[in-house]
Amino acid sequence: MENQDNLKQQGIAFDKAGEKQKAIECFQKAAESGDKVCYLYAGKIYQFDLHDEQKAGPYFVKAAEGGVPRAYNYASLACKKGNGVPLDLAKAEEFARKGMEMGDFYCAYNLGVWYSSGELGQADPAKAKEAFQSARGSVGYPKAPKEAKDRIDSYLASFETGKPEQKKSSSEDNWITAFYITLAVLGLAGVILVSFAYVQLKQPAWFGLFALFLPMMAYNVIPFVFKKARNSVPYFYIDLAFALLYIVAILIAAIMWQKAKGL
Repeated sequence: MENQDNLKQQGIAFDKAGEKQKAIECFQKAAESGDKVCYLYAGKIYQFDLHDEQKAGPYFVKAAEGGVPRAYNYASLACKKGNGVPLDLAKAEEFARKGMEMGDFYCAYNLGVWYSSGELGQADPAKAKEAFQSARGSVGYPKAPKEAKDRIDSYLASFETGKPEQKKSSSEDNWITAFYITLAVLGLAGVILVSFAYVQLKQPAWFGLFALFLPMMAYNVIPFVFKKARNSVPYFYIDLAFALLYIVAILIAAIMWQKAKGL
């Protein structure tokens, strides 16, 4: 046990010093002596530092077979992709299910994706629902990527409504994002124009337009701050009306400014 700990500590020290191969050697010896988590450490060096998934795969699988909880997701992906180990969908599913049972968000999420899309064979909506529910209930869910959480929520909502999951294309997402960015830019331009004109011309009447621009800009910027852009049909038409109002208000502000300056 003492030798294992010494080897692990040496591996950690070599890793921090940037001597990756020496770190791997120490971790491998420690793992072979019984400290299976060191297989995971060695695999991570290969995958994330040396960018060699083929060499990382066998270490992840050994760690998972040794019962290391954090290795299940890595081992599952290695088996599914055939990274350094035989491509084995059954093994990939087995490791992912073990991770899901231990509360691993990514194991549960990956299973949900695979079951819903049929990547493990035939699509299984019931198992996909189970996996996505497990992912949503895991401790890792709050910090998960927004795209993953959106997919989970969308799939589970399809069971409640009885409608199939609706998937947005990346081009649609990009278009919606561009639309809201344009709204925010228009609103900011209006605020700057009105504020500058008021400071230069000292006309209280400009406060009226300022009061109009500020809530309109906030209405469209706030969803971006909280990453909850509105994209349903009713809201879209409301926002489209705001966009037109922005343009008209900016034109009016520019005309008033020119007249006030005597241009």
